[in-house]
Amino acid sequence: MSGKTGGRGLFASHRSYVLCFVMGALVCVFINGAFRTYGKPERYRLFLTGGIVPKPNWRTYGVSAYSSLHYWRSIDWGDFRPIHDASAGRRMNRGHPLYTPEELSRHSASFVYTPVVAMLMTPLTYFDVRTAADWVSFINHLLWAGGLVVILKIAAYGRRLAPIEVLLLVGHYLIFYPMAKALELTQASVWVFFLLAVSALLFQRKRFAPAGAVLAGAVSIKPHLVLLLILLGAARRLTWRFVISAAVTLAVLGALCLLYAGWANIHDYLFELLPVLSNGLAYYPNQSLNGLLLRLYTDLDPAEFNLAPAVGWIKNVCSVWGLALLAAAWIPCRAPRGPRDHDGDVLCYVLATVAVTIASPIVWIHHFTAFFVPMAVACNYLARFPQARRLWFELLMLVGWWLVTFFFDSQYLKSGWLVLLGSLGFYGSLLLVIALAGVVVAANRQARRAPCGALAAA
Repeated sequence: MSGKTGGRGLFASHRSYVLCFVMGALVCVFINGAFRTYGKPERYRLFLTGGIVPKPNWRTYGVSAYSSLHYWRSIDWGDFRPIHDASAGRRMNRGHPLYTPEELSRHSASFVYTPVVAMLMTPLTYFDVRTAADWVSFINHLLWAGGLVVILKIAAYGRRLAPIEVLLLVGHYLIFYPMAKALELTQASVWVFFLLAVSALLFQRKRFAPAGAVLAGAVSIKPHLVLLLILLGAARRLTWRFVISAAVTLAVLGALCLLYAGWANIHDYLFELLPVLSNGLAYYPNQSLNGLLLRLYTDLDPAEFNLAPAVGWIKNVCSVWGLALLAAAWIPCRAPRGPRDHDGDVLCYVLATVAVTIASPIVWIHHFTAFFVPMAVACNYLARFPQARRLWFELLMLVGWWLVTFFFDSQYLKSGWLVLLGSLGFYGSLLLVIALAGVVVAANRQARRAPCGALAAA
């Protein structure tokens, strides 16, 4: 999205990018319709034939999936009920257990977040679950709107955005299905996205102490994000101010968790709940390697929320896969740094964000909300340094973005090679990792070639 490219990038102008993206978007929408028609032809027809000219059946293509963007009240608050119940139970009875892993084993909804989330929900437990869900949905919509402002600021770092670039970013934001799904389900993924976006913006602006504190807030909701700190620390891409700020914030939040929940609940979360969740799910929104393997090699129905029993070899393969993915993100980031290679630091920060997200055994579609931040950072860098652009990683980035942006209703793909088509989001996220790694390598080369003064000015 940077206009003229001098022939090194995939697109020569904004117009060519828009035309290509729209064509790809139409293909993705048609694929979703084809999946639905294959699974339930009597319910999902590609075209309506009642008139003189057949018209597209928009319901089949999933166009209505974005209704949550303009409707601020909660639409589907089933995922929110366990949060409300756990927090309300704790408020009324200090001995109330937050976690009940046996409910997950019975394929029932259960509270699976950290105690921090239950603690934050305490004021809303004085309302009934529907009213509380409406309040959280309203807050999520505010964060969604605020997140767009943060994204625009990230994309405008070191340059002025042209009006067409603002329109393109806003357009991408509005059709980003993972965000619409997170809003529909009243999910904490919106909070995590907002915190990661703010942290990346502060990191980009070299405000390392507040950036570390904000990232610690995201870690307190999604603990696996602590791997981001470990990966970047091992690659020597973090300042001491960032590390100390994150560590202090995590220590404070950990102490508050202990006071609020007690050691018994923290023990249950770490040693009872997390091992059960690591078994994974074959449920089709789980776009991880674990979900793909469970759909391929077990009889679990991808159309049902079904926590899998432990399959030893799948858990082992996924553990090795996760380590390999983190190592693949670490290798380009550990490259010798040029003088004041801050751009490389920021790119490694967002590359690690994507790698850590998809290394988990459970990657819901709404977890892809975090991916908008890396794309804004990468587009900003390539716009400021067009000489770093390469056709291959821009092509991978585009295809990967198509696959994680749009909804593919793959619950009906249950047999043979069709099961492989149920993980298009997983394939897209892998393409994004490879593409972002390519941008990091290009940034490393740019840093080594540029004089110190030029990098400092950048």
